[in-house]
Amino acid sequence: KCKQKLAILYSKLKNARKYYIHNITKKITDNYDIITCEKLNTINMIEKKNNLSKRIIDATFYEIIRQLQYKSKYKGKYFYQIDTYYPSSQTCSVCGNIDNKYKDLNERKYYCSKCQSILDRDLNASINIMAGG
Repeated sequence: KCKQKLAILYSKLKNARKYYIHNITKKITDNYDIITCEKLNTINMIEKKNNLSKRIIDATFYEIIRQLQYKSKYKGKYFYQIDTYYPSSQTCSVCGNIDNKYKDLNERKYYCSKCQSILDRDLNASINIMAGG
């Protein structure tokens, strides 16, 4: 009985994830004509066995990318993926200066040593990914 209840719970969780991914990808493809993302090597990210591994598995990046690809093609939108090794979080989105000290994920702010701009690390990376696409 416990195994059946657990199987039902996992099924509900799987369906909730599917529904959520479809909603998000639909909103993105409805609202934007150009969609750019980074090619992620999730297998290497999962192998590190840290706190992020479980969250990466739960996020189902592959399914999100797959749905974005086919929905953007179906709706006549443009979908681009930039290279995995593009230094998006290490490049200043204001002046283009590359600073290699931002490889550590614990560093949450990007301070440019050239133009002195201060940005959130993820915002800076997303601007660079958008420009790279």
